[in-house]
Amino acid sequence: MIRFFTGFTLFTVLMFCLLGCADDSTPEPLVFTEPQNGSIDIILKNSAFVPGNLKFKAGEVVELRLKSTDEAHTFSIEELGVNWMVPKTDSPIVKEFAFNTPGTYRLICIIAGHASAGMVGEVLVQ
Repeated sequence: MIRFFTGFTLFTVLMFCLLGCADDSTPEPLVFTEPQNGSIDIILKNSAFVPGNLKFKAGEVVELRLKSTDEAHTFSIEELGVNWMVPKTDSPIVKEFAFNTPGTYRLICIIAGHASAGMVGEVLVQ
């Protein structure tokens, strides 16, 4: 009887510990950055796009000012045919693009190892 009680107590304590470790929080919603006055500044550094989630209006022509502060990266949205090299530079590379097709697209750096290191983002066109 003592073994049963000890085993049951250990099991109960273990279950409470595991339940206490459970993540009951809801994930943070994605925050999207929109262009201001038809343009947006994007920094590419430390395996990240800053901002990493972008939102555009369908049909909107946007000036993207891309600047890499650490090494060469790419700004690539494969589904839209965008693949721009962004070298390390003091001045931004300026590109214009018409976001015509509504949808959600993956933004990545296609340089080997960068996407797997977290250099990804999301582009929302509405």
